[in-house]
Amino acid sequence: MESSHFTVTAEVRRLLALWGGNASRVHAELVQRAADDPDAPAVPSLSTLHRAIRRDLTRGERAGLKSGEAARRAHDVFGQRPPTHRNAVWEGDHKHVPVEVDVEGELATPWVTWFIDCATKAITGVAVTAHAPSRDAVLASLRIAITRSEPFGPVGALPGQIRVDRGKEFLCATVTTAMGALAVPVTDLPAYTPHLKGTIEALNDAVEEMFLVSLPRYTGRQKLTGGRLADPDAPPLTYEAFVGLLLEWVAWWNTRHHPSVLNGKTPVEAWQADATPLEKQP
Repeated sequence: MESSHFTVTAEVRRLLALWGGNASRVHAELVQRAADDPDAPAVPSLSTLHRAIRRDLTRGERAGLKSGEAARRAHDVFGQRPPTHRNAVWEGDHKHVPVEVDVEGELATPWVTWFIDCATKAITGVAVTAHAPSRDAVLASLRIAITRSEPFGPVGALPGQIRVDRGKEFLCATVTTAMGALAVPVTDLPAYTPHLKGTIEALNDAVEEMFLVSLPRYTGRQKLTGGRLADPDAPPLTYEAFVGLLLEWVAWWNTRHHPSVLNGKTPVEAWQADATPLEKQP
């Protein structure tokens, strides 16, 4: 009876994402919640949880939860959107940075809020916060993108559309009203559909694989026995130093990186080669 009724809920998916697809860690957290809260839902056995995960999640979803978007795409095949022009569509997202930095004497893992142009792969705006992002981070990143402020110029101006996936900060009244005043629709994608915003998901993966993994106190590094980090005593970057290095990486991405889909061009070169007129802020 237990296995026939238990299904993978949105909360279980969230926990699987948090624990890198590790069903045992998810089960342990559910057991702890049940012990702390008598009103918590009944916890299935670990074997039942494993069966539900195999039944309710595709092989690609399971691989992605464990090893990232590239692993998911090796199993799940989705059609690509047709090529388009610059500023036709931007995608936006938050990236929780797996690096401990020094914020006024306390260790914290920052967040990056950014937008990318789908046609040229150019990062149009970035905001970094030492805490969980708010609407202010979204608005700051959008302002940089729309006004084509340094160090992101010449890319930017008004997009034809922005795609996000149900992030409450992106969909709050302040942001949607601001975009509505500029006649920019914000498309709210269904939850758990990273393939529908593959450009920003690829950027989230790339920044970790190309940059974050090299920083001191990167939390995704292989662990020693007992779960300790391999460099537990490495001095952390200051928050200001981290922001500076991230912006340097963004400049590298836009001006020196050559994504395979751009046929040898950098994102800025692809942007400048596109003659599509820019819609500017009134």
